[in-house]
Amino acid sequence: MALRRLEREGSGAARRGVDAADDVLDAGLLVECLRKPARTSNQKVLKTSGRGQAQGGTLPRTRALFNGYVFHMPDRVDETLSTPPPSPDVVIVMGVSGSGKSTVAKGISALLGWEFAEGDAFHSEANVAKMRRGQALTDEDRWPWLESIGDWISTKEQAGESAVVTCSALRRVYRDLLRRGRPHVRFLHVEAPSEVIQDRMEHRPGHYMPPSLLPSQLATLEPLEPDEPGVSVTNEGTAAEVLDRSLHALGLRKDPIA
Repeated sequence: MALRRLEREGSGAARRGVDAADDVLDAGLLVECLRKPARTSNQKVLKTSGRGQAQGGTLPRTRALFNGYVFHMPDRVDETLSTPPPSPDVVIVMGVSGSGKSTVAKGISALLGWEFAEGDAFHSEANVAKMRRGQALTDEDRWPWLESIGDWISTKEQAGESAVVTCSALRRVYRDLLRRGRPHVRFLHVEAPSEVIQDRMEHRPGHYMPPSLLPSQLATLEPLEPDEPGVSVTNEGTAAEVLDRSLHALGLRKDPIA
């Protein structure tokens, strides 16, 4: 049995004067570490010297002592327990139209294998028609759209799947709605100078958002606040450089930026 093996290894390590902690870790059954003196069953305190050798008594069978730490072992081991799956990670790539949200989000999706959704696809036909006419959306226009994106995020979280979605998410109240009841959501704000965005919008074929709406979007934009889960990156350089910068900012890539 695993418990008997653990007991033999823990007490045997103390008798041999070796790193009991290493033996216990090798057994794979360490569940708790408390920084307090070890006590025997008759409450005598054991002192340590050197590398975990016990003086003035013997270790309890289900404890291993190392440098003043007592490694408490379970009274019984549930062999049916398995490692829980990692929590999903949902990134909302935000910013004004033309800032490069879709390019970054698609790159994250391709590199990490996450499902990607384009926030513009959740707009109603009425919203799209309004923007085509050069009319800015109101909050009343945006609430159903934001709710639709939130519902999609909820399905990903409930399935335990990581995902990335674009959404302008210009105001704090919009972001609060997207996060409500969705604990794994965080934001990536892609920023660029207004003149750069204007140029991109003027040379972007087939998109219903006209460049004339950029000033209203910039006026509505509320940057991420310190208590919001998210990071901001600048859209400078090549698409690959912006993607690399975004991955590092999100903690999804650990190697140094070239």
